[in-house]
Amino acid sequence: MIKIQELSSRFTLVCFFIFTTIVLALSTRFFVSTYIFKNTVSNVAIIASFFVFISLYTLLLMLIRTDSRYTNAVVLAFMLLLFTAASIEWLRVVPQHQISDFGNFWYHAQSALKGVPLFHSDNDYFAKYAYQSGFMIYVMIIVKIFGTNIFAMQMANIVVQVLILLMTYLISNRVFHDIRVSRLSVLLLSVNLDWFALSSQADNQYLGSLLFLIALYLLLINKYWSLFLSGIVLSSGWIIRPVGPVVFMGAILFLLIFFLKKPKLYSVLKIALFAMTCFVILSGTSLLVQKSGLNPYGLKNYDTQWKFIAGLNYQSHGMYSADLDDSLNASSSRKLNKLHEKVVLNQQIRDLNEKHQWLKLFVNKISFLWARNSEAISFTQFNSIHTDRLTQIVTLLGFLGSFMVIIFSWIGSYRLFKIENVSPIILFILPVLGFALVELIIEVQGRYRIEFIPIISMIAGVGLFSVYKTMVKPKRNPLLIRENKPYLHDLFSGNDPMRF
Repeated sequence: MIKIQELSSRFTLVCFFIFTTIVLALSTRFFVSTYIFKNTVSNVAIIASFFVFISLYTLLLMLIRTDSRYTNAVVLAFMLLLFTAASIEWLRVVPQHQISDFGNFWYHAQSALKGVPLFHSDNDYFAKYAYQSGFMIYVMIIVKIFGTNIFAMQMANIVVQVLILLMTYLISNRVFHDIRVSRLSVLLLSVNLDWFALSSQADNQYLGSLLFLIALYLLLINKYWSLFLSGIVLSSGWIIRPVGPVVFMGAILFLLIFFLKKPKLYSVLKIALFAMTCFVILSGTSLLVQKSGLNPYGLKNYDTQWKFIAGLNYQSHGMYSADLDDSLNASSSRKLNKLHEKVVLNQQIRDLNEKHQWLKLFVNKISFLWARNSEAISFTQFNSIHTDRLTQIVTLLGFLGSFMVIIFSWIGSYRLFKIENVSPIILFILPVLGFALVELIIEVQGRYRIEFIPIISMIAGVGLFSVYKTMVKPKRNPLLIRENKPYLHDLFSGNDPMRF
């Protein structure tokens, strides 16, 4: 069984290293062609300034000792407050209008509270994508408590983002046992504008991401109570954000590999408890949504083919196409449209087979999802109230945040091979790889990666720290970093929950 675990860990790390290598190659190509060969002088100045800022920020964090709980808490608080201030300033410079899916959530929540149905035909948004009703409940609660001022929703997003940064810190410290890596993980995530830009919109990705991180963190504790709570939290994230199945399957795969060292009944019971809790919460919530009258379809997906049709559309590189969407919704009848969708999907598969376009489609989809701008800034409509040049600068800064994570996650993915006990990080890598595989055949958007950026940032923190250690060898004195014991691990006394 130990060999199976070792082989599984190595195989996962190899797959992740291949993944980060592909993303780095595609991202570098995009970076050079988009920002180096165009507006070269001004762009290079911005790029250099950004890297100098990151270098100085990194050096400052590394020069602060880590053997004091008080000092560590102050440093973390400072980083979170700095991020909060920057996020609030970001809200000040972007439009407040809600668009796309975000507009559907925000404006329908207000009308739903007045008794207006979420949809009027089986071809409307909340009829086809009834599973989105889960996040709708959250938005309705925000509106009910704070009113219709979008600022309340935006501030809720910022609070959630701060909590994500905190969970990134806690998880990184628990997995890698080094405060310095945790600090760098938070640093890389907090300066990534491509990640936090959508705080201005009623976006379900941040809350979903937070809940998934908490659920996986609870799994690491490896107790009956923690697995039960993890099931509740993960299913709640699943209700909020439909990427839940990928996280769930990653968690189950991890549990089967690392919890079943010995064929003991309690190991099976733990896994069953986790899985049953998830499905009971999901089924119960769907039934409640249905019986409450909010959505007679519950939390089901009544347009399962659309994601595949969009994802296999070679002309749009697997991304959303308004023309394709319009052609598939030519009729007001969902039944007739579904028949048409089946014909279109079969034709797409035939075309990809006959023209041998699968590989090129996959490469393009990986590029748009992982290696370019996340499009989060575009969804804020920043360009509608600012000049083209300022929009280009902000977009470049957003990409640089993502590019930094990509570079150092590649280095970090290599460094993982040198870590003795990698099983904890495997739990977080599996959902990332699962999501990357699923997205090869369904619709992609750059912003869809937002949920997984915190996890990749943790590994990027390992990469950045390894670069720092290679370039700087600090002398031993009270002002410099010291080897630390992971004091946050002391929150859980008794047996080490990291050892499965």
